[in-house]
Amino acid sequence: MTKIKLNWTYAKGELDTDTLKLICLPARGKRSFGADELDAELCIKDGMNYQIAEIHLGDVESSNILCEEIARRFNEFENWHECKDDTEAMPEIGTNCILRVEYQNLDDGEWYTDYLTSTWGKFGWAEDYLERIADIANEYR
Repeated sequence: MTKIKLNWTYAKGELDTDTLKLICLPARGKRSFGADELDAELCIKDGMNYQIAEIHLGDVESSNILCEEIARRFNEFENWHECKDDTEAMPEIGTNCILRVEYQNLDDGEWYTDYLTSTWGKFGWAEDYLERIADIANEYR
């Protein structure tokens, strides 16, 4: 569980990123009266919608689209865990993992580190997240 610490003028405390949700307050553009709203606001959804960013791309529509996309991707992001093969305790079946892979390129002898995402299943690592290994199969050792 990761926490974000807030130390703002009117808001102090910690937020748990496992339950945190973002929302986008869209910009409405130029107004006949009152302040213009040219920036979309990316906010933490927590009652008062604490603003954490202003998105301004030059036009209202593009700013709103980017803000909505950032919020959507953050809210849909699954929890991934760093899973290690060199431990006795393997992850539970269905656990999403980030795997660290080290391999040596046979052409130049250099060692490389890559990170892959996969899911631990009944018969080992599963899902289609291991595509990067197929790309470097000749170099992987």
